[in-house]
Amino acid sequence: MNTQKIQSVFQTKEDFKAISLAGFLHKERKKDLVMSVDFVHLHCHTNYSLYDGFMSPLNLARRAKELDMPAVAITDHGKAAGFIKFQDACKPEKEPDDAKKKKSFNPAWTKDIKPIFGCEMYLCHNLEGKKNEKRYHIVILAKNNEGLKNVNRLSAIGHEKTAYGFPRVDFEKLKAHSEGLIVMSACINGEIPQLIFAGEMESAKEILRMLRTALLESLVLAVDGVVRKNILTKRP
Repeated sequence: MNTQKIQSVFQTKEDFKAISLAGFLHKERKKDLVMSVDFVHLHCHTNYSLYDGFMSPLNLARRAKELDMPAVAITDHGKAAGFIKFQDACKPEKEPDDAKKKKSFNPAWTKDIKPIFGCEMYLCHNLEGKKNEKRYHIVILAKNNEGLKNVNRLSAIGHEKTAYGFPRVDFEKLKAHSEGLIVMSACINGEIPQLIFAGEMESAKEILRMLRTALLESLVLAVDGVVRKNILTKRP
């Protein structure tokens, strides 16, 4: 994101709670970062996310272990379908008894990764409005058991109010089921980033105020440190 544009929207420390996934660091420093601090990916898709995910929940946990990460999040689009496999995948693996399987067993797969359960939901302003109302991405993460229940509730509501295959929630539903959640403003397809790149700064500030009012301390702004062309994506 353009630094000046960010500063024009978020002028105080209270407005600027951010998670940066090391995007601003030079490539050669990324490995040192992972080795020196407890770095955790909080926005990951698996093969339960069409178009965005390829690896299985098991391989996500294995890769996190290989990179010495203590935890990793699963945030598939609108669904909790991968949660059980993800939870099982994060448990330590035992060496198999079968001789054939032993040959392919890698000790590095002996995990013990803390699973973080979440979803990337589609946020609209009015669930009862037209189905073609514009929708934006928003990420929810469970920080305790009540949060996990609310992730499942919001996912269920989203599928009940689906529009053209996209599970949707609105501000009111998000506020009603925000206990135990961390809510991130998501990727470049979030409403705030889209408004910033469209030059609509006042509208971006208003959405930020609405989210802060609804979510209070649960809201975290995600900063994408990767500069991309054609930033105003038309993807759903």
